[in-house]
Amino acid sequence: MTQALTDDFQYAPPPKLANPGPLGYFSLGTTTLLVGLMIYGVQGVQSLAMLIGQVAAVGGLGMLISGFWHYQQGSNFGTAAFGMYGLFYISLAIVLYPIAGASAGYPDAADYNTALGLYLLVWFLLSLVMWPVTWRINVGLTVLFTFVWLYFLFLAVGFMISHKQVINTGAAFGMCVGAWSYILGMEHLYAEDDCFIKIPNPSLAKKRD
Repeated sequence: MTQALTDDFQYAPPPKLANPGPLGYFSLGTTTLLVGLMIYGVQGVQSLAMLIGQVAAVGGLGMLISGFWHYQQGSNFGTAAFGMYGLFYISLAIVLYPIAGASAGYPDAADYNTALGLYLLVWFLLSLVMWPVTWRINVGLTVLFTFVWLYFLFLAVGFMISHKQVINTGAAFGMCVGAWSYILGMEHLYAEDDCFIKIPNPSLAKKRD
């Protein structure tokens, strides 16, 4: 009887893990698109208060969960990318939350904008560090990270010099990040279950002899 039970367990198929890509890309895309729209001031929006829940729950928690799932699948880049940007959006939610008092520690708006610019600058540097890794993955991811570091760069510089047009350029790149993340999310999602829609994404992986 013991041998029979052992045989049953030996032949039990391993559970199929879900693809964490769509969750990560859609979380990144939805959040960054909204951030870009609101910073740009579409329809005359002045306050960023509506972003707090979005960046904490969708951008932050959503990408962290995707990062944990990438870890289970052994993806170093997926774990680092979705994990770090998920933590970025959680930290941004804290910065924006009025009770946190981030702006209260600065004597005027110019000092606060400079500090915010430096905060964004380190995320530009992180994105730039991660960018070359995408050159050996696929075209879609390389394009996405190009938009990501441009997004952080222009926002960082714009806030440090308090220049609205530069900030708006960063916001526009944020919208590009959002739109492109949707495309990559659809590419992963439509690849499942023999969907009749296929989105091409050429691989840049080095071919083995």
